Amino acid sequence: MVKIVLNLKGETVLIWKIRQRMIYMRKVWNIILESQANDCMKLKKDQIVNFKIPGENDTREAIILGRAGKATTVKKSWYNIEYNQPENMRGDQISIDLRTVNDLKVVNQSDDLNEDVLLSDIDFTEAREAELDNWRKHNVFEEVEDNGQNCISTRWVYTMKELENEFHRKARLVAKGFEEDSLDEIPKNSPTCEKQSLRLILSIIASKRWSINSVDIKTAFLQGEKMQREVYLRPPKEVKATGKVWRLNKCVYGLVDASLKWYEKVKATLLDCGGTVSKIDSAVFYWYNEKGLTGVLAVHVDDFLLGRISAFEKTVCCPRIGDMFKVGKNPVSLSNI
Repeated sequence: MVKIVLNLKGETVLIWKIRQRMIYMRKVWNIILESQANDCMKLKKDQIVNFKIPGENDTREAIILGRAGKATTVKKSWYNIEYNQPENMRGDQISIDLRTVNDLKVVNQSDDLNEDVLLSDIDFTEAREAELDNWRKHNVFEEVEDNGQNCISTRWVYTMKELENEFHRKARLVAKGFEEDSLDEIPKNSPTCEKQSLRLILSIIASKRWSINSVDIKTAFLQGEKMQREVYLRPPKEVKATGKVWRLNKCVYGLVDASLKWYEKVKATLLDCGGTVSKIDSAVFYWYNEKGLTGVLAVHVDDFLLGRISAFEKTVCCPRIGDMFKVGKNPVSLSNI
């Protein structure tokens, strides 16, 4: 027989203890689920995993194709996979919540440590010089005397980029923007093309049988609009600028408003060459003449998607993009348009 005791507030101690126990068990269960989800978050593309479906004894093998949900959402443990085993399911592709399976194991764990060690052994001197040259060519900074200004520090980010079956060293100088004061007061929001807009643009291009081209802008943020506030950087040690600091003329990688300044430059350029910004999506621009729509362009940071008729492409937008911005390699060369 359970003895129920009333406390001073008239509540039963037994019910209170049961409630506390349930809350405790719920917290423990959430920790277990979070731990399982974190294990799933470590999975990478092309890894091979083994697992068992609850209620089955046979082990299944699959290759990770990629995430089926964002890592920051409730679907962070969902992945797209392709089965290797069992034989009757080989090649089948599904989306699955790997938090719900049993005995999840990675067969071919990637060796990130070896990759880091490998990168540390590579000489990035030429890549750093190329990056510093880009800063100078785009008039990103002005060297001034160090008079005790509040300076932001920098760091190098190194990557190996595969182009045409060859690996190229790439170095990017990044400002530690989190060191800047009053970050919340700096305008920083910049538009990117919505998915619905992109689908609509592709539909228009297909229906009009226009040519289509993607354009990639190199060192985009270094080509943005001039800064309206004073920001000072501590030069990297490779520059050997003793007693000097850099006063920025343009936003650089790492600053909170770098993408906004880049968008402002893109918008000004496209409007200057006759474009009109969409009232629905600020990252979509279009061109008209007396016969109707002649071209449309979508902007997603430093990537442009352009659809147009032949007369438009030779006279209006494409040459201006090539003249105003440093353009990367494209399926169709802008110089030949």
